[in-house]
Amino acid sequence: MDQAVPNSRENRRSFLAGNYWFTDLPAGVIDHLADVSMIKILPDGTLFVTRDDIPPHLATIVRGGLRSMSSSVEGVEHVFSILTEGNIWGITSVMDGEKNPNEVYAYGETELLLIHRNDFKAALDRFPDLYDMVARLMSYRLRKAYTLIENLALNPIETRLIRTIVSMALAQREHIGVEAVDLKITQEELGRIIKSTRPTVNKHLKHLESLDLIQVEYGRIHVPDIDQLGAHAGGDVVYFR
Repeated sequence: MDQAVPNSRENRRSFLAGNYWFTDLPAGVIDHLADVSMIKILPDGTLFVTRDDIPPHLATIVRGGLRSMSSSVEGVEHVFSILTEGNIWGITSVMDGEKNPNEVYAYGETELLLIHRNDFKAALDRFPDLYDMVARLMSYRLRKAYTLIENLALNPIETRLIRTIVSMALAQREHIGVEAVDLKITQEELGRIIKSTRPTVNKHLKHLESLDLIQVEYGRIHVPDIDQLGAHAGGDVVYFR
């Protein structure tokens, strides 16, 4: 989504109704969530939540993204996920009231639709249909966490790299509805996700580019055919929805 969604009740409702996770909810539930939600815009790189915070909101990404990361005692940064448009962030802390396990930053200028934890918990009591959405979302995240662990532990670097690129490209394709996508991500960030170094990532990106599977630009990766790239690695992908 290239344009900001104005902070009006009508536009918040329109966004919720078109979102993958909310779209099947009854109209009355979407109406209520639109009433209690708000829009917040974060400049690129803004710290949204620290690992010491109990996040007060459920955040659905309208535009931009959220990057979850932590630093080791040696100062090495580890990126756990980059969630982009259409994703929901914060469901675990909303449900259990515990601190966030890592730091979360805006990934590009980011627009969020926020629902306060108290309002969402009250909506769960009022609208039991919401529990099905929460169960689906948390089950999906748990399944993909296992896939991510397997991907990092068992697969060679190029397979890890391809599956990460494909998963991000699929999430973007689902949201904007195009076949070829441009991913805004640096080689250093990819290295942090797949637990590798920038030179190694660069070597494998050049190999994939020589096969005409991707096109590498500064800070961007163009994927002309997501399915063809995914087929080169085989297996499931770590889908960052």
